[in-house]
Amino acid sequence: MGLTLPRQGKARQGKARIYLRMTEEVRKHLYTPEAKLEWFGEGPWVDEPDLLEFTHNGIECRIIRVISKDGPNHVFGGHLCGYICLPKESKYYGKAYDDIPIEVHGGLTFGQNGDVGQWIGFDCAHSVDVVPSMIKNKNEIIDKCIKDYPHLAKSRIFEDSYKQIYFVIQECKSMADQLIALDNSSEPIV
Repeated sequence: MGLTLPRQGKARQGKARIYLRMTEEVRKHLYTPEAKLEWFGEGPWVDEPDLLEFTHNGIECRIIRVISKDGPNHVFGGHLCGYICLPKESKYYGKAYDDIPIEVHGGLTFGQNGDVGQWIGFDCAHSVDVVPSMIKNKNEIIDKCIKDYPHLAKSRIFEDSYKQIYFVIQECKSMADQLIALDNSSEPIV
């Protein structure tokens, strides 16, 4: 199940840009590059896949680009979220996501039990993250924030930090590895 990660800063080569070479994974574009350009402007999100499913050390992993259409002329999101599926054999299966001691970017922010298992995950839309839908209106948003909250003028909150697909892959793999280590630990569950 080897992953070959993309090189950072690779020049865009049209629609045919290959971001990941994988075996036995699902990689899909749910939105066209043209739609993502219209909604968010130029950025790595244009060519990245919007859905990626793979297995790491026996744990199912999934990455999804979250986009919310808020009316006919406004789209929010474009950021990635990463998830793992807890096996039924896990000590943590059935526990609330915030009771699972896994460290990941921004902390665990999602948990759902369903017919296909229990999924936990994180998002890349925290205050230190760039959310693609905000790029087109970035200066307007920054000006309004600083006007309303002058102390933010010197804050690092406005530094660009879009979490690309390779980052989210590594975080998913880290979650899977942590879950395996927790399940193999003799430490009692609190």
